[in-house]
Amino acid sequence: LIVISLNQQQELIDLLNLPAEKISQIYNGIDPTIFSLPPGSQTFRRELRIDESIPLVGTVTRLIRKKGAQYLIMAARLLHREFPQVRYVVVGDGPYQSELEAMVKAYSLEGDIIFTGFRPDIPEIMNALDIFVLPTTEEAQSISILEAMAAGKPVIATATGGVPEIVTEETGILVRPENPEELAAALKDLLLQPDKRSLLGQAGRQRVKQYFTDRIMVEKYSLVYTRMASLSDP
Repeated sequence: LIVISLNQQQELIDLLNLPAEKISQIYNGIDPTIFSLPPGSQTFRRELRIDESIPLVGTVTRLIRKKGAQYLIMAARLLHREFPQVRYVVVGDGPYQSELEAMVKAYSLEGDIIFTGFRPDIPEIMNALDIFVLPTTEEAQSISILEAMAAGKPVIATATGGVPEIVTEETGILVRPENPEELAAALKDLLLQPDKRSLLGQAGRQRVKQYFTDRIMVEKYSLVYTRMASLSDP
């Protein structure tokens, strides 16, 4: 078996009583070069009519309950009075979207939070953000977090599943799941410190290049397949 995080590996050992030697752990990888866009590339902001001076917080995820976009909306509500200029984008689609939109309306945040639906231009979107957020309640390993880090963006995410294996204190902030108050506090911290956002983003980009590229992933899969092929030889 091949799993994508150490957390997932331990779950298989604990829950299914599988021997550790039967499990290989290989992180998902991405091509970081496609997220290295020039700073002046702001097509997404222009489309949404959001000036470069306005802080932009975003998430890219499937809109289902366990991905936790509702907690970002709750955090935005907590921050609205102190940071009325901040805008939030929720990129993605899914069956939970109508409930999320109803929540935004109930909180009177229609001017603050934008739902874009499914988008293919993720590198451009990541480039436009100041802070990336993924308040998921369960996650084996997040591709969108890797993409945000590759784009040089600080990450705020929940300490669940394999997420802490990706996001460190050098690259972002981890908060407890289902905790909009902690999420709001982390957002406030980064909104007030642009220099910190920059340092976290730079460290995140380097971390992806060092541990989470598609090339590293392919090499590790190749080693597993080669080993398995040798075991099956007569």
